[in-house]
Amino acid sequence: MESIKGGDIKKPQLSIASANLVSVGAIKAETIKAKPAAAADSVGRSSKAPEFAPQAEKMGVEESQAFGQSIKMLAAEEGAPKLAPATVTVWTNENNFTSGGKLKQVTIPEVAITSQGIRTPHALVSGLQPIDKLDGQQPFDGNSKVTRDAFDQVQLTACIQSHMDLQAAVGIDNDKIWKAKTNDGICRAKANAIPDLNAFYSPTSNDLNFGTNNGKWHLASDNDVTGHEKGHNLGDKENPNMFSGEGGAIHEGYFGDFPCALVARNANLSEDFGTALGTPGQPLRNLANDKTLREAGSEVHDRGEAYGGFGWRITEKLATKVGGLDKACDIMLHVALKTGFYFTSKSPTSKDFVDAVIKCAKDSLPKVIDQGTVDFVCDAIKAEGVKRGMISKSWTAPGAPTDAKTIAFNAALGGEAATCSSDVAKGALGKVFGTRKDCEITTYSELAWKNPASGLQSQKLIMQLRAVDPQSGKKYPVEDGYMAMVATGANVSDLAGNGRRILEQGSAYKFDFAPLPNKDALVKEARAAIEKFIETQLESGHKHLQTTLMANKSRFFNEQDMLVEEVMNKGKICLSITSPAGQFIYDHRDHSIEAHRLMFVDNFAEKKAK
Repeated sequence: MESIKGGDIKKPQLSIASANLVSVGAIKAETIKAKPAAAADSVGRSSKAPEFAPQAEKMGVEESQAFGQSIKMLAAEEGAPKLAPATVTVWTNENNFTSGGKLKQVTIPEVAITSQGIRTPHALVSGLQPIDKLDGQQPFDGNSKVTRDAFDQVQLTACIQSHMDLQAAVGIDNDKIWKAKTNDGICRAKANAIPDLNAFYSPTSNDLNFGTNNGKWHLASDNDVTGHEKGHNLGDKENPNMFSGEGGAIHEGYFGDFPCALVARNANLSEDFGTALGTPGQPLRNLANDKTLREAGSEVHDRGEAYGGFGWRITEKLATKVGGLDKACDIMLHVALKTGFYFTSKSPTSKDFVDAVIKCAKDSLPKVIDQGTVDFVCDAIKAEGVKRGMISKSWTAPGAPTDAKTIAFNAALGGEAATCSSDVAKGALGKVFGTRKDCEITTYSELAWKNPASGLQSQKLIMQLRAVDPQSGKKYPVEDGYMAMVATGANVSDLAGNGRRILEQGSAYKFDFAPLPNKDALVKEARAAIEKFIETQLESGHKHLQTTLMANKSRFFNEQDMLVEEVMNKGKICLSITSPAGQFIYDHRDHSIEAHRLMFVDNFAEKKAK
């Protein structure tokens, strides 16, 4: 196979061309140019696919060992690993098919092999077996058409690092993203972790997991698959637990697929999927579509095609304005990678989605492109939203907050909304909403980003209430007590969440500190209730998740990987069981289950069945 040198993965530098458009250096230099190596049709499918005759590999006990570590012991390391540059071999484009089987070399600037896997500043990648070197890992052994585990790990590492670099290039503070409470300081990605034709992201254990199709196709070898799961990961950090309502579909199509299409300059997602299953080059999904929400249906991946198509069609329109698709993709990455910050709802509507996109565009694009082009993008956002049934024709872009509490809160921050500490913000909340002895405000995560062209700074503080028993002093996280502050420059643009609604009620909102009965018995009850919930109550759009959880109960609900806690929910002490599948709140009073932070499952087998 041909080895193409160049295209190093370097920390991107932004080059601003006279307020016309921004060129994200690393984007153009390497992974972005994902053009098919052979002739291609109108949507980028190569006419010459590499042979991909599936050959089974011996799989079995290694998978269970690779699947995951205890959620209680995430990414434990002895000391800080020493990171250094390394040159690695990867596909020239996003996957085997679009690369025509050809390879290139890229440099990962900070990387090391540790006892736990391949370590970069913000990621830990592992596979079936530890690898002994980073350089020169070839995709195949002999005549096998199934990629090697070592190659998969290196390819996965390079993909994740590329996305991290892109995040930094558009102004995201990666250090703050990865120091948020539930992130445990690191993104863990596992090649060949499960035997299924499946990949998933677990918010609770912060894992990206990739399957093997029973040894016939290693999904970790395809950047569209790995980048999609990384998109779930980033979107979940920007607005945690956004699963219900339109959240699942937005995650799939906009957070997962759209950035991959921008990086590759290719509306097709995962051509290796089709090749591996006997239809060479047939993609898993195609964002060059005009599906309305009604036409897309309710299943989250199908519905997500409308949201991904929304982003891609705007990019195509922008390409006519700025001189080509490459420039348009560079520009839209500023929006695609930061839109999640602008959500404050865990169960957004399609209108919330369009609101978030246009808020992000108005903050992210000035001086990246000229103001006339910013207005062009905003007009395209509205037109595309109306066309797809996401908003009405009468929709207007959101303006500054007008409610008295948010205005007072903003004033209490003294013009430093985008740069204040969480302690200052919590103090301002106390001034506006008052304080109480049975409740305090804690910091869940502090997130920061900026417009790298204008220097405009933004931040999002996610806070959570914690109930304090006045008698015992025992503290309970309030699981329905989150709120988020979004601020740009001197002003708060949003202050929302159920935590705010609780604060607004003041002493009228009561916490019941009656203790739980026999905890061991409750755990058994809760596990039975969780199983019933999965079988009967998961939203119909998440049938793929339901199927996966029911088929893998022992994997996702084993004792080692479960964390049991007492929490406050709806004003009462409840039992929380957290596993890689998600967090489940059990109320023994009515035997009800609430599901939080559920896995995002991409079950390719269901796509095949269609």
